[in-house]
Amino acid sequence: MADQHPSSTTIVTERAPETDEDKDNLWMSTLLCTVSHPQKEQEGTQNAYISYLVTTKSDFPAFQEPEFSVRRRFSDFVYLYHVIVRDHPACAVPPLPDKQRLEYITGDRFKTEFTIPRAASLHRFLTRLSNHPILRRAPVLIVFLESLEWNAYMRSRPIKAPGTNESTGVFDGFSDVLINAFAKVPKDKDEFIPAKERIEKLGEDVSHTERVSTRLIRLQHEWETDSFEFGSQMVNLSHLEPHMADMFKIFAEQLNLTGDAVHQLRESVDTNYVVSLRDMENYVGSVKQLLKSREQKQLDYEALLDYLHKATVERDILASGGGNGFLRSRVEDLRGVDHNTARIERLRKLDARLEELTVEAKSAGETSQIFDKEVSRDLVDFERIKALELKETMGIMAEEHIEFFKKILNAWETVLPELKG
Repeated sequence: MADQHPSSTTIVTERAPETDEDKDNLWMSTLLCTVSHPQKEQEGTQNAYISYLVTTKSDFPAFQEPEFSVRRRFSDFVYLYHVIVRDHPACAVPPLPDKQRLEYITGDRFKTEFTIPRAASLHRFLTRLSNHPILRRAPVLIVFLESLEWNAYMRSRPIKAPGTNESTGVFDGFSDVLINAFAKVPKDKDEFIPAKERIEKLGEDVSHTERVSTRLIRLQHEWETDSFEFGSQMVNLSHLEPHMADMFKIFAEQLNLTGDAVHQLRESVDTNYVVSLRDMENYVGSVKQLLKSREQKQLDYEALLDYLHKATVERDILASGGGNGFLRSRVEDLRGVDHNTARIERLRKLDARLEELTVEAKSAGETSQIFDKEVSRDLVDFERIKALELKETMGIMAEEHIEFFKKILNAWETVLPELKG
């Protein structure tokens, strides 16, 4: 469960490190951060909601205390997410679970079947942020973790959600995406092709593993149900065979213990593994979106270069005395416009436009190069965060299975002496 396996994270101060030594010190500062203990607030009212306990233990001097806890509701996490997305467009910001529902949970959103997996997902969200060398330094994250005046902080800094007039990170240039919806960077110019292929393959593999794990959970549920049913039948047999009643009852007890053990294992697989796989699928989606944003900036730059080239050709033709087509000449004649004067005016406008386009193309090229470097670094960070998360998840799964088989072995070893006796 989420409460049983808290993860450690590393957070740094809101000031940016000024020297390499500062960077090393900030990276070495550690913080234990957990999201746990969901509880219902304002119960019995229409404004009821679930809050989650965010506990922090740290040796970092930026925090006022070495250990502190705050309660945050899901909308607080949403605000944190949107601010970070807005402020870090060149990062694949880890996503949140859906606000209204979890696809893999049915029923009341206030029940533990909903809140425990959500707490686990929120825990992973904070862990991913704190393991990211850029996002962990976001000032809003420090305030989120520590401030007792969080509500006042949010009210004083309202942020519009994606889709409104104010752009928020990954939604920058949405109209440009529509304009260039069918445009693609040529493969021979796209150095990110291997990264995109690797991310696509990762998404497919995670999705397939999640489907297989879901089938395993269904089988474990059947095993659990059958164990209890088998135990019930053993008890019934004990009434029919009095001289073997004790053996039947002992056998039934171990079947019930098996059912309980399978139930605990199934819940662990669901919460700590299947839910984490779905969270990883969403994280992969954020990386894909980042790569699309990078490609869009490259397309914008190349479109400007193309436009600049065409304008330059047009200007050169006009300067050499050409460029006046038959239709244009007839229109100018009808208006009584002098051809030479009109040509000079067009040259003046083209020169002004070329100057603007040159500046815009240079800026777009620099932006594209900087964005490419940031995305390259972020892909490396994603690979590291992914490896840490998968290693931890598989470690928890291995421990859970070891404990499960120990319980099963110990349970059934007690039956053998009775049967032999």
